[in-house]
Amino acid sequence: MSDATSLEHEEVPAERADRESEPGASAKSTGWRARRRRRRFRLTREGKSFVALTIGVGFAAVNTGNNLMYLVLGLLLSMLLVSGMLSDLTLFWIRLRRSAPKRMFVGRSAVVEVHAYNHKRWLASYALEFVDLLERDPEADEAEEKLAKEKKEKPTRQERSDRADGVITADERAFFLKINASATRDTSYRFTPTRRGRLRFRGARALTRYPFGLIEKSRHLDLEEEVVVFPQALDAHLPDVFGAPQGQERRAQRIGAGEEIAGLREHRPADEERRVHWRRSAALGRLVVREHERDAGKKLSLLLDNHLPDLPNGRAARIEQIERDISLATSLVHLASDRDISVEVVTRGSRSPLLPPGAPRDPALRFLALLEYDDQELAFAASRGAQVLVSADLAAGAAPREDASPSGEAAE
Repeated sequence: MSDATSLEHEEVPAERADRESEPGASAKSTGWRARRRRRRFRLTREGKSFVALTIGVGFAAVNTGNNLMYLVLGLLLSMLLVSGMLSDLTLFWIRLRRSAPKRMFVGRSAVVEVHAYNHKRWLASYALEFVDLLERDPEADEAEEKLAKEKKEKPTRQERSDRADGVITADERAFFLKINASATRDTSYRFTPTRRGRLRFRGARALTRYPFGLIEKSRHLDLEEEVVVFPQALDAHLPDVFGAPQGQERRAQRIGAGEEIAGLREHRPADEERRVHWRRSAALGRLVVREHERDAGKKLSLLLDNHLPDLPNGRAARIEQIERDISLATSLVHLASDRDISVEVVTRGSRSPLLPPGAPRDPALRFLALLEYDDQELAFAASRGAQVLVSADLAAGAAPREDASPSGEAAE
């Protein structure tokens, strides 16, 4: 549940929007704010049919002069009036807030929480929907327009308006069946990112079709937010670039995933079966397992070629290859960290922070998430460890890794 006390003292977005002013704003941004803050009204498909029926009854009443027809006409018009008033009351004095997760991964469903507080003292709000407005991606926009032309589909008025504003509505939405007076309600919806990088929420829209589904009224909410979407991790294998450990190699003398055996200890329920020393266990009459020393000083540099040549043909294929390599590098970062190897990602003109063993992996994943294509063919940045070129040869398959968690720990 969200903190109702904090929501109570926050300003209602509709009132705040009327009082806000930003000196120095451009005419274009002012027009965008003026358009997005006004309430929108449209008839649904059922509403259009209802209006057509009302007009037909009106003509019949005028032509026949029948009192019963006038009575029916008045009933129909009153339903439209009541529908408009109740939908306004549903949107009136409602505070909505979004809580997006701090991390998202491409292709993995994330839960977006929505908190609502009804500031009205006596009236409840019914059938309220919350839909996010995302910043439109120009490349995806061109692909959608091309597909719509091939299917001969015409965009709706709302879609044309959103396209002019540079936003797109999220596929999923949150729904509140009832929000009691002076009450807080929480709900959520699942969102699956399709592209890495910055995911910008340009705002949100609260809408309702209460009570008869004839009229849809909506109001824009100033809920701008930005989330970094991490790349998808693909199955890969990490090549052995360090060779056999030498006798004079300095070790950390810590228990870990090294190659040298530190000793034996009693078996624990969480130990893997492959670590059991069966011969010694048979001699002692109880299970014992091997313990390894964590190797020190191993550093790995993942070379990722992000060069995108300016060629008319093959650009899409090259972008797909770079994105695949970024996903492979994400998996290799996880594998290296699991083996207590310091790892970094080196690209043309830049490199990620060096992750020591046991450190959080977010800095490297964020670097990969925000990596841009290189169109100048820069030289690779200086590396600080053994080099591994990220390529399709390291892919063990195209299936997503289920254990790629942001903290680096295997997901249960």
